[in-house]
Amino acid sequence: MKRIILIFFALVYYQCSTDQNQEIIAKCKAEHDLAIKTSNQFVEKLSVLESASRSDSTQVPLDSIIILKEEFEVWKLMVVEPPGHQHGDDHDHHGHHHNEPPVELTPEMNLEVQTHLKETIVRLESRAQKFIDQYTKP
Repeated sequence: MKRIILIFFALVYYQCSTDQNQEIIAKCKAEHDLAIKTSNQFVEKLSVLESASRSDSTQVPLDSIIILKEEFEVWKLMVVEPPGHQHGDDHDHHGHHHNEPPVELTPEMNLEVQTHLKETIVRLESRAQKFIDQYTKP
């Protein structure tokens, strides 16, 4: 009887931890998708800045554009795919690559990575928008 009770509790614990891991993995996927969406917006804004820099009517600092581009290249190298995440045909691969993590990550670690990647690209996109607001608006 003790064995049956022990097995029952082990199964309940396993199911609870599996459910929790699935929730964390779902959050990872959501963070990743938002990061990719933001990276696509960043690329569009970078194009606006590059076009504006070629115009005689704006004074967009070229060194700022270069720095944004370099930071974006570093960000792209850091992007890793969450476990089990599949993209549809509408997914744009132009702004990033799908790197494999160098080690097996726990769901919690993966969530930290995806959150960091999202926050980093959000900051880059925000900086690009500030330059657009500062230098391209009449």
